[in-house]
Amino acid sequence: MREKLQIDSLLHAAAKTYLARHDRVEHPAGGFDRAGRWVPSAIERQDCCECIRTPSRAYPYSLMLHCRSAEHVANLFGVTPRELRRAARYVEATSTALEEGLLDEYLKIEERFTHVEFVR
Repeated sequence: MREKLQIDSLLHAAAKTYLARHDRVEHPAGGFDRAGRWVPSAIERQDCCECIRTPSRAYPYSLMLHCRSAEHVANLFGVTPRELRRAARYVEATSTALEEGLLDEYLKIEERFTHVEFVR
């Protein structure tokens, strides 16, 4: 049986950030140098960024793509990538149903995600 995932406010914020970056609604903190290469800011840079190729003129967005990944956002918020992905699936499914005003669909989703508990 699957272990129960408890979504606290930190994990919920991480999931929302991951989904926003994945959908390109939100962007990681950073900027471009004169050669057009994107580099993360000091706050955005994490240990996981060290194993990503250095941006070059041929691949200027290598670090930007990584900063949108579940691994990076999980490191940014101090959660595991597995917890983040599970929480993101839950947040995405429930928010879509609620935005569209589909209460029946929301209740079905709640039944499907019996392994998730939202902790305030």
